[in-house]
Amino acid sequence: MSLAGKKKVYDELYVDDIIDGMNSLNTRINLVVASDVLVYIGDLLPVFNCVKKYSTQGSVFAFSTEHTDRQEFVLQNTGRYAHSKDYLLSVIEEAGFHLKYFTKTRLRKHKDKDNWIIGGIYLAVDQ
Repeated sequence: MSLAGKKKVYDELYVDDIIDGMNSLNTRINLVVASDVLVYIGDLLPVFNCVKKYSTQGSVFAFSTEHTDRQEFVLQNTGRYAHSKDYLLSVIEEAGFHLKYFTKTRLRKHKDKDNWIIGGIYLAVDQ
């Protein structure tokens, strides 16, 4: 059982790959929150297309990413991906969403506790 499941605070909890999980639920969704999730995925277009497939018009996809300006996305030495804002804007648009909100912010401290990991907080709305 997952740590989240052991807490017993959820009415329903699904622990699965995001795409496989959404496909197995096969239900319409009006809110998807992916906080500290997309950092484990490089190419985000398949995820966005899957979320779009099950979204209702006007639904919200809220997510966070670690930020890079170097390229579309990069696998860091931490084993986590960082994504550029330009890349995310192209993925959001291609999947049929509209960017409603973005801010760059400090997400959490590095393991060494001296430096912050900078990331983006996004709200994308199904058009």
